[in-house]
Amino acid sequence: MKFESLYQGYQRRLYGWATRRTHGVADAEDLVQDAFLAMHLSLPRYRREGELDAWVFGVARNVWRVQLRANARMKRRAPLVPLDEVAASELVERRTAFDALAAERALRAAEERGRDAVGDAQWDELVDYALERTDLDALETATGLSRDALKSRISRARRRVSEACPDLAG
Repeated sequence: MKFESLYQGYQRRLYGWATRRTHGVADAEDLVQDAFLAMHLSLPRYRREGELDAWVFGVARNVWRVQLRANARMKRRAPLVPLDEVAASELVERRTAFDALAAERALRAAEERGRDAVGDAQWDELVDYALERTDLDALETATGLSRDALKSRISRARRRVSEACPDLAG
């Protein structure tokens, strides 16, 4: 049996199998590549006694399990650093440009949904209050509403934002 025909016959099926067991395209591609490497190295020892499918997916399953064990070992060995000991600038440096862009887009989308849910003025008041840039006394003065009315308005705004942005509810 030639390796090229093995690869052509199983590449798509093995990739589909790998995508169901990994956390992304890159991980699935790595798993498939490692599985085919293992098959290439062990092809001379393949006895052709059983089904080829069972052998191909058995090799892939073994490679996948080895990767899972290696990842688990890495997680156990990784030092845990309390967040309060890590400088904010250090955390920012650790983020990739893609992470920053994705977070910025998600934040903009959430803000847009929040503004749509409660209105621009109420959104700004809610954000200022949530970020502790203002307190109820200042909001009373700025809006002319009573403290009870403000609390009720903030509660309704929070509920509307939670409904509009369930991914932000915490």
